[in-house]
Amino acid sequence: MLSSHNNTSKRVLAAISSDHALALYPDTDTPFLSETDKVHRLLPYHVFQQHKQDIDRITNYSDPHDPEPRDPQLAELQGTFRNPPYALQTRLKACLSETRFAIDCHKRFRALRKRFRDIRTRDAQRQYPGGDAVVLAQAVLESDRSFNNALHAELRAMRHAAQARPAQMAPPPPPPGYVYRPYPSPSPERFATPIPVQLPARLLPVLTGMGIVPVLQANLPPAGEPQPACVQLGTVTNADGTATLSLTINLSLLQPVQMSSLAALLNSLVPRPPAPAPASS
Repeated sequence: MLSSHNNTSKRVLAAISSDHALALYPDTDTPFLSETDKVHRLLPYHVFQQHKQDIDRITNYSDPHDPEPRDPQLAELQGTFRNPPYALQTRLKACLSETRFAIDCHKRFRALRKRFRDIRTRDAQRQYPGGDAVVLAQAVLESDRSFNNALHAELRAMRHAAQARPAQMAPPPPPPGYVYRPYPSPSPERFATPIPVQLPARLLPVLTGMGIVPVLQANLPPAGEPQPACVQLGTVTNADGTATLSLTINLSLLQPVQMSSLAALLNSLVPRPPAPAPASS
């Protein structure tokens, strides 16, 4: 029986010690998960509860048969509550003053934090850009305007200098042997008929690289199907042993780039007049 009573007392003391620890070091970061969790986390605060009967028994002790308390500790507590010493009063006043000051500091800190948070979020909630953004945009526009003005002034100076040159200063003549022949853009109606072309056989790879591939006349598709742009009629062997290809090219089937390349190739085959010899002094 005595051992059971001791075990019960130990369990009660352990439970009270656990409640003391939970009340002194609560979990303030995790929110309540459920009603049960709320009860388990708030129940340890019962250690701060003092029964009204105990408080009345200590502060308002009166017994008509025995005016003085029999328990010396109870008498001491009664005297402390009725007439607290000066040191205890001073300490209590200091604690209250420090508590008021701490609460005031906390209120000021919260007000400052709210003020700075409002300042940070005010620009994000603003419908129009602030004064700093407007000044920065104006500075960028002014810099661009100054650069454009300087560029236009330099362009006007170059134009005036070009207009002030003597009229007899003609552009330099082209180099000897240079012949420029403009090639107007052909139309399908103008070049619908294939034209004959004589091309050395050594230039066949160049012609193929342009995308113009000669097709033998014997391999032509039927009349109702699309025809190739270049048809090889035959090959002629010259007296010097070189071969010349007889081709017909339909210019209406060529792309503009192919026509320009073909014109440059044919222009390179045109003989150039010899350059005049410099006159002797």
